[in-house]
Amino acid sequence: MEGGENAQGNFFCGKGPVTLEGIRGCLPPQDYDTLTVGDDANGERCLLAARLRCRADIRSTGNEYDEDVPEVRLALAKLWIYELYAFVGQQDEARSAWEDYSLVIRTGFGQIQDKGQDAADGAGPAVAYVSRPEKKGRGSRGRYRY
Repeated sequence: MEGGENAQGNFFCGKGPVTLEGIRGCLPPQDYDTLTVGDDANGERCLLAARLRCRADIRSTGNEYDEDVPEVRLALAKLWIYELYAFVGQQDEARSAWEDYSLVIRTGFGQIQDKGQDAADGAGPAVAYVSRPEKKGRGSRGRYRY
């Protein structure tokens, strides 16, 4: 890996917004070139997608998203690697990177709250309910009143 282990350690202990130049040290140079197809614009696109998803997932746990926190930087790096593998169609590697990301989120921040979870799971109270429409009077043969 270019820059050795120290470059990766500096990334996770760094401060400020994560940049492509900073995060690309998480991969060996030949892997980065392969996964971005030699175009840094692809690395930037994957970093943006990873940042948006990571921010949403961390906030859904009730925690603050702050790229100065090493655990946030680690989660972002794992998700960025997932995005790169998914970009080039390496689904098995992408799945493995997703599992790594999920583990970092669960152990560092808690369970991700999905939209479809019940209120008992902590997603909040119901905001609406569906009721059956009333039937009209006798002999209406099952017609409903709207």
